Amino acid sequence: SIYLAFENIAAKDWLLARLPIAKDLVIAHLNSITVEQFDEPKNRAVIKNDLQIRLNSLFPNKTQWEDLKPVRRILFLEFYRQ
Repeated sequence: SIYLAFENIAAKDWLLARLPIAKDLVIAHLNSITVEQFDEPKNRAVIKNDLQIRLNSLFPNKTQWEDLKPVRRILFLEFYRQ
């Protein structure tokens, strides 16, 4: 499971309304990563950064919250490998 950290509740609500799109984006990205890549601690930071960039790209350019990168952090709480 992953958590996304936001500073703006409006941005969070906007993404929650589009949760299936966000989940699909996350799953597609994680499916492209091998177990070996994920096992490397330095790669996890890169993976989180990639996810943050991809999720932030879902937001429109003009918003009511004026933050171009509303997803502030990606937090992995659990990760099951197969």
